[in-house]
Amino acid sequence: MSLEVHIFFIIYGVLSITHLCVQYFFAHKHALHHQAAQKDFTTEVVALVPAYNESPWRLRRCLRSLRNQTHRNLHIVLIDDGSKNRHELQWVYEEFAIYQNVSIELLSKNVGKREAQHAGFLRYPHAELYVTVDSDTVLDSDAVAIMAARFAEKRIGAVTADVLAENWQQNWLTRLIHRRYWSAFHVERAAQSYFNSVTCCSGPLSMYRGAVLQKVWSRYIGQMFLGRRCTFGDDRHLTNLILQEKYQAVFEPLAHARTHVPEKLFWDYIKQQWRWNMSFYREMFWNVRYLANHHIYMTYDLAMQALLPFMLLFCLGITVVVALHGHESVALWYIVTALGMGLLRSIYGVWRTKDKGFLIFTIYGLIHVAVLIPLRIYSLVTLFARRTSWGTR
Repeated sequence: MSLEVHIFFIIYGVLSITHLCVQYFFAHKHALHHQAAQKDFTTEVVALVPAYNESPWRLRRCLRSLRNQTHRNLHIVLIDDGSKNRHELQWVYEEFAIYQNVSIELLSKNVGKREAQHAGFLRYPHAELYVTVDSDTVLDSDAVAIMAARFAEKRIGAVTADVLAENWQQNWLTRLIHRRYWSAFHVERAAQSYFNSVTCCSGPLSMYRGAVLQKVWSRYIGQMFLGRRCTFGDDRHLTNLILQEKYQAVFEPLAHARTHVPEKLFWDYIKQQWRWNMSFYREMFWNVRYLANHHIYMTYDLAMQALLPFMLLFCLGITVVVALHGHESVALWYIVTALGMGLLRSIYGVWRTKDKGFLIFTIYGLIHVAVLIPLRIYSLVTLFARRTSWGTR
């Protein structure tokens, strides 16, 4: 390899390892300094739960977990977004329709997640707090109360919960995703939260201040990109709108939830990642509008997220070319490096959680290189294609 390529490899290695260490440092500081806020059970909270073709049993578990919340002043609005299996869900609707704090909206046709949320929002357009819940998510009984307590801090506009995999024991992939979710929340979002600048409050369970949500709601529902109405990436865009209003977004590690994750690599997991990656790149155009209003860490973190995958792809391409020209040891070194980065993440996970199952996370480095990085490039290319369906359920 030429000297220039060697230098590029070194620059990428330094940036990548530095970014990982910086995330670990601030994530750990967040964990050490975090304290539970004092709960106030009187705050009005409205839970918006859109559902489309959901499993009856998963939906029932979701609604039961909401009904069992310790927060007393909670209104639950379930919106069936024109489900094709509505006849299978009817007994679930009948079971929960008897409760005074449960409203059920049955839309005549499928309109998409945002419009479904809007139908629920119109039921309670002046609530103090709103919590968005995916229909396959199960909450701990105190999750809503813990999240609501964070809004005693006047500048907080959004709070995202700790979300892990509900079906994590299903197979090797769900076990891997379970640990990946832990890393996404307790490392990446925790580091962002240390500076009150979480860039994506997760769709399965997040809470928003009513006053600011009501202010940005029409922009959220009516978002356009390249002349088309956006029906995807709702969680990231809603977070962006909150941050754009100069409010803070934080991660609450004591509010726990579990959500159903893909059980097949092809094509369920890949479709999910494709959708998320397109959302990430689209929202980058929004991120730059308000970076100056928040801590410099947000700019640094977003720059690394945008830059490192392309540098990694270039390194991968050079490695393949060099290996094909008789230098197989370079490819071996690349594989060892990817496994080493995965092992580093695994060791931190084992140390924090005392869960030896995190050692499976070692192979995540290989999946990241072989599947997720090429998928990121494909996502960026297809972002500008004329399509509105993103492969959701």
